[in-house]
Amino acid sequence: MRWFYEGRPKDVPEPHPLPSQWSEKFGEGLQTPSGKFEFVPEILKRHTSNNPDRPALNRYIPSWEGRGTKTLTGKYPLQMIATHSRYSFHTYCDGKNSAVNKIKDHRALIAGHHFWLLRINSEDAQTRGISHRDLVKVYNDRGIVICAADVSPAMTPGVVKSYEASAEFQLVDIDGETVDIGGCMNLLTPDRPQSQGTSSMSPNSCLVQIEKWQGALSFRKSQGK
Repeated sequence: MRWFYEGRPKDVPEPHPLPSQWSEKFGEGLQTPSGKFEFVPEILKRHTSNNPDRPALNRYIPSWEGRGTKTLTGKYPLQMIATHSRYSFHTYCDGKNSAVNKIKDHRALIAGHHFWLLRINSEDAQTRGISHRDLVKVYNDRGIVICAADVSPAMTPGVVKSYEASAEFQLVDIDGETVDIGGCMNLLTPDRPQSQGTSSMSPNSCLVQIEKWQGALSFRKSQGK
């Protein structure tokens, strides 16, 4: 940014097209309507003044579904974070009998089925009687997904970690309960965007409860295991 500080034309490549509001010379000034650094963006003031999710001046906004949501934490005390998978991109390479399924940190082969993983802190696991690679029931008001527990000190208590974009969606009825064993964690995440007026997904604003899956034995029997 030295070129801007010294008032010179921009001498580094332009990474993005200039916005439609730009009225000055190409290569001079910043990509803002004023051409200057804006602590309070004029475009946000102009277009999102009535949007409480996108204030022009950055400030902390409590999550509508997080550890501070006291109306939900009694039922669903764990914050679930769902990011991109390390071994598959979206649904590409996952499922479909891919060799990626054989990676033990991607899916766990239990009773003949490759289960999606859910990482959980050892304290939270111990409280729930869960051991490493137990089948666990992950649920909230939106749905139920069965995962293999990945008990790990890498997680902080109260937070669990999984991945979005499982290529498999497989509903089964076990002991009178319909659950997904494919690993479709997006069943549990809200369908609202991160902020009003955007298309940004919000997979990290999700509360769940986890327990050892009582239907595991029945599932094994159904698989002949």
